[in-house]
Amino acid sequence: GGGGEALDSALDSALDSALDSALGAPPERAMSLRAAFFARAERVPLGAAAGRTCAELLAPYPPGSPLVAPGEVLTRAHLAALKACADSAGGAVVGAEDASLETV
Repeated sequence: GGGGEALDSALDSALDSALDSALGAPPERAMSLRAAFFARAERVPLGAAAGRTCAELLAPYPPGSPLVAPGEVLTRAHLAALKACADSAGGAVVGAEDASLETV
């Protein structure tokens, strides 16, 4: 049916837009990768994660390139792109302990 293709196209467009926004500037680094790896971490709801330091290597798939690494500060744009990818048909966020992305 034609309706499914139109929805897939709209979702792809939304994902592309979200990824473009998130890739606009390099993430702010709050601590080194090594320090982040050994730091105490806690899970927080996705909606409360903006401004927090990431503890995971988060790579939206496709394309599969890391968007945020441990020690980098999560932005609203990062979170929107990750959620758009997780919600898209065939999309996933590699490296996320919580595959649903309810928490990061």
